[in-house]
Amino acid sequence: MSGHAAVEEVAVWLEVNGRPAVTWMCTPAQLEELAVGWLHGEGYIEVLEEVRLRPCATDLGFWAEVPAARLAAVQAEGRRPVLASGCGAVSTFLADPGTVQAQPPRGAPPPSPEHLRALFKQLFAQGERYKDTGGIHAAALADGTELIAHAEDIGRHNAVDKAIGGALLSRHVIAELGLLVTGRISAELAFKAARAGIAWVATPSVPSTLAVEIARRSGMTLVGRAVSGEPQVWEAGRRAGGQRRRGLELTPEPLSAPPPVRLPARGAVLAGGGATRFGGRPKGLEVIGGERILDRLVSVFERALGSAPLLVANAPDASGWRPDLRVVPDVRSGLGSLGGIYTAVLEARAPVVCIAWDMPFVTAELVQALAAGLEEYDAFLPESDSRRGVEPLCAGYAPVCADAIAASLDAGDLRAIGFHRSIRVGRLPLEAVRRLGDPARLFFNVNTADDLAKADALR
Repeated sequence: MSGHAAVEEVAVWLEVNGRPAVTWMCTPAQLEELAVGWLHGEGYIEVLEEVRLRPCATDLGFWAEVPAARLAAVQAEGRRPVLASGCGAVSTFLADPGTVQAQPPRGAPPPSPEHLRALFKQLFAQGERYKDTGGIHAAALADGTELIAHAEDIGRHNAVDKAIGGALLSRHVIAELGLLVTGRISAELAFKAARAGIAWVATPSVPSTLAVEIARRSGMTLVGRAVSGEPQVWEAGRRAGGQRRRGLELTPEPLSAPPPVRLPARGAVLAGGGATRFGGRPKGLEVIGGERILDRLVSVFERALGSAPLLVANAPDASGWRPDLRVVPDVRSGLGSLGGIYTAVLEARAPVVCIAWDMPFVTAELVQALAAGLEEYDAFLPESDSRRGVEPLCAGYAPVCADAIAASLDAGDLRAIGFHRSIRVGRLPLEAVRRLGDPARLFFNVNTADDLAKADALR
């Protein structure tokens, strides 16, 4: 070990849905893992598909986009910052055992003492920064025989977040894994592990009393003194691999099955098309009543779904239209409106309400009605007085539509409703649409200069 090595430490920021969320003082490695693991541990996401993470190109930081419903749930908890019990980290939740729902014992029991010592030997062997400095923490997820995701950081909490984030990014089933940490098991660490569904946590040190209580309620087993001597085991109503039991006798409380997790809907503005009848100009950038059509639609999505929409656009300058929006080009170009819908479905990774950007009068209430329809159907379209009778470019689509659309595209069927025969399609009846507004106005398209003049008169 070098006697003059210093431990690296930097500040890394994270914004969630456009608002500052946390600044970590951390080791500058595995930062994507840190962000994903922290978002999971704080309750902003449950699965990887719920987050869009963009790194800053000129600074150490990330922008995260999470479901509005998740963000609202976190904000509704009324959390306040507290000083965590180690490494000077600040956690945004209070590690209150009473907030953890009682669970039955989970997953596999911890491995035998010999296997645990072998796992910690692997953990210490991978600690390159520890070997260089002697001043860093480590954490890893393990399946009982080998390490799955390893992380090091100056902060114990950061190391755990990185390990959990690494497992999420590599698509491992966390509920089948255990967690190894090099420091004591504090309430914050137990809370993160419990939220992640981890089966057991082991340390060469010991747990805190609050950590034991969180483990008891969550059905998780804690193992202290796991490296030398006889391990101390705190279980949730089960003996672990024949190890001698010490500490508290813990029995889980009755549990009712949790409700299924539904991904909240996202929005997408479809800016495709050559606008040949509009002289090739970007229709969504035209102004109606002093406001661009694109800006009107962004406001509608933010009011309806609580988050900004994706912008599906192929123009090379599209990123400059609204720098705050995530711009995605067509996954398969030159396939018309159906190609835009396909891109939105793939990129959203959640139910998505798509609106063409030449429809300036769609309302938040209509968007909410379309999103609600996706709880029962794969596609949900509003009825109209148009020749098709429905509006596929102002409609909701579930992720399952991706395969059906791809099959239509492969077959050369570019109709926006051609794939409907392969999925469950629901309709918002015309009578219900009329209760939300005049269909002629709601679905008005700006295709020509005359249409733009009419729209300005309708505003």
